[in-house]
Amino acid sequence: MLIIRSQLNDPYLNIAAEEFLLKNFEGDLFYVYINDSSVVVGKHQNVYAEADTEYLFENNIPIVRRLSGGGTVFHDNGNINFCFISDFSGRNENYFRRFTSPVMSTLEKSGLKPEYSDRNDLLLKGKKFSGNAQHIVKNRIMHHGTILFSTDVNTLSSSLKQKSRDYSGHSVRSVKSEVVNISEYLKMDISEMVDRLIKEVEYGSSKYSHYSFSEIEIDEIKHLADDKYRKWEWNFAYSPPFGYTVSLNHKTGLIYTDVYVKNGRISGISFKGNEIELSQLSNLLSGVEYRKDSIRKALMSINTSDYFSVTDNEEFIKILF
Repeated sequence: MLIIRSQLNDPYLNIAAEEFLLKNFEGDLFYVYINDSSVVVGKHQNVYAEADTEYLFENNIPIVRRLSGGGTVFHDNGNINFCFISDFSGRNENYFRRFTSPVMSTLEKSGLKPEYSDRNDLLLKGKKFSGNAQHIVKNRIMHHGTILFSTDVNTLSSSLKQKSRDYSGHSVRSVKSEVVNISEYLKMDISEMVDRLIKEVEYGSSKYSHYSFSEIEIDEIKHLADDKYRKWEWNFAYSPPFGYTVSLNHKTGLIYTDVYVKNGRISGISFKGNEIELSQLSNLLSGVEYRKDSIRKALMSINTSDYFSVTDNEEFIKILF
C-alpha cells in the first residue's frame, strides 16, 4: 500500500491528483487530502440543478466535476477526503465495504458507533457524515469518500441549496440527507483524525510505504488541472442535456419560456403565451454558451425590457439562471 498525504488544499489539484494516480500508478494506493471550500459534483450531474451557483460565484467557491458518478458534496477545511485505488478483480467483491472499513474502524476505536446506509453513505446516530463514490478504468478501481469532521454546515447548506426549478433531462440527482460533524463526539482536532485514519490503513496493510509526489509529478498534476479540471467545459458544459421552463411577464400577458441546453450551449429557446414577435431574441440566443458573459454579449444589440417586464438585460439573464 502506497500512502500519500497531500500537502495541497487546492480542490482542482487534488481532484486532478486522483486521476493522475488512477492512470499512472500500479498497486494499492491511499490518498488523503483536505480541500479549501469547494463543491464537487458527480460526473453525470447537472451543476445548475445541484448547487446554488449564484451563491458559489458570489462567495468565490469553485465547482469541480470529478471522474466518478454519485451525488454532489461540499468540501472545506473541516472535511477529510480519502481515496483508495486498487486492481479491480470483478463485481463480486463489496468494494464499498472494503474501502470504508478503515474509516469505520478508526471511529469505532475512538469510541463511536458508525453505521452503513443502503445508499453507500456512512452514518453516525442516523445522520450522514460520509458520502462515497467509485470509478473503474480498465482493471483499476478508484473509491473516494468524504468525512465531515468540522465542516461549516451553514455554508454547506447554502452551497448545495437546490433550485425549485424543475429541470428535465437524465442527469443524476443528489439525495438530500441530514448531516453531522463527527467532531461533535470526538476530543481531537482534524489533523489527529487524519493521523488515526492513516494508522488504520497501515494496520490493515501487509506492506506499506509513504510517498510524496516529485516535482515532475506535481507539474503533471498541475497541467491536468489546468487542461481539464479548472475549465468551464468540464465543470459546466459537460453536464448532461437539460431543459426548463420559466415564466416572464409582458403587458400582453404571461410568457412561458422553454430553454434547452446541450453541451453547454443553448440548443433551443422558445416563447409561448402571446402574439408578440420574439424570433429575433430566439435567434440571438440559440447556440450561445449557457454562461452569463456569453449571453450578455449576445444581447448587446437589444434591450429585453422591450419584450418583458424586466428592468434591463441583467435581470433577464438572472431569470435564465
